[in-house]
Amino acid sequence: QLGLDCVLVLSFAQPIANMQGDKFVEKILVEKIGAKDIVVGYDHAFGKERSGNIETLKLLSKRFGYAVNVVEPMVVNGEVVKSTTIRRYLLNGEIERANGLLGRRYCLTGRVIGGTKRGRILNFPTANLQLNNTNKLVPGDGVYAVLVNLQNKLWKGIANIGTRPTFQETPRTIEVHIIDFQKDIYDQKLQLEFVQKLRNEKKFASAPQLIQQLEQDKQKAIELFKRLDAN
Repeated sequence: QLGLDCVLVLSFAQPIANMQGDKFVEKILVEKIGAKDIVVGYDHAFGKERSGNIETLKLLSKRFGYAVNVVEPMVVNGEVVKSTTIRRYLLNGEIERANGLLGRRYCLTGRVIGGTKRGRILNFPTANLQLNNTNKLVPGDGVYAVLVNLQNKLWKGIANIGTRPTFQETPRTIEVHIIDFQKDIYDQKLQLEFVQKLRNEKKFASAPQLIQQLEQDKQKAIELFKRLDAN
C-alpha cells in the first residue's frame, strides 16, 4: 500500500542495543545496508541511551556520503501525530481519537478459535479471536463497535475485550458478535476494525442482566452504524 519494495526488521539483541549512535550509523546503516538517503522524524533519537540524533546523522553524512531528510511533525486537529499518543488513546478506549491520528481505523487480525460456547447458550454467539501478532497493542478492556472483515466482506459487529467478570473468567479474551450473521467461521481469518467504544467491561449479577445489556450494546452499535452510513 505504501509502495515499499523491502522492509528490514533488526533483531534488538544486545550487540545492537549497546551500540552508540555513531557506531549504529557506521556499522549498520552504512556498512550493512549501504544507506544513501536517511529519512527520520523531527525528534528522532537512536543508539544506546538515545546517544544519536539528527545532528549526529548530519555530522556523519559528510564522512559517509549519504543525505539526511527530516520529516516535520504532522498535526491533526491541533495535535501532533505520535505513536505514544496513539497508544495511550487505544489503551484508554479513545478509539475515535486514535483513528483520527492514524488516518484509518485501528485493526486487529487473527484466527477464530474455539471458546466456551457460552455466547450460543446466551443466544448471542461470538467468535473468539486469536491474534496473528501477539505483540500488537490491544485496546483497553470494554465493548466496542467494530467492522468485521471476513473473506473481504465487511460486517457490522460488537467486540468485547476483557476477562468476562460475570463468569469469573480470568484469561483476557477478544470476542466478537457479528450482527445478523449465523455461519460457522471456526478457524477462519478475521480482521476487526475498531470504530467506537460503547462502554466499559462490567460484572453483572446474573446472565439475564448480561443478555439485556448485550442487546442494548447491539442496538447502540446499529444506531451508530446507521449514522455513519448516512454520512
